[in-house]
Amino acid sequence: MTDPVYVVKVYKVNQIFGSESATDESLKALADLIMKTISPASWDREGSGGTIKGIIRKPSSSSSAQDEMLIIRQIEDIHRDVVQLLQDILRPTVIEARRSVEAD
Repeated sequence: MTDPVYVVKVYKVNQIFGSESATDESLKALADLIMKTISPASWDREGSGGTIKGIIRKPSSSSSAQDEMLIIRQIEDIHRDVVQLLQDILRPTVIEARRSVEAD
């Protein structure tokens, strides 16, 4: 069995937090959600498996927004699942729709 090949990718996640700026705590909560939702056994908090680190880069000028990023070290299959989860968070799904008809 060959060792897994880990790839490091940076995900800009500003859109997930909308007009509110992310905090260290909110980035940690997002990272925890990812690790609990996507192949939980593949994540290792001690660095030998997949890892996630949240980074907030403050703007260089007062007119620009801060960058909110997750740096993820994981195998490619898990990265695909991360992308799908982040897209699902940004794109709400309608579970049921009903037409409301008002009575006269």
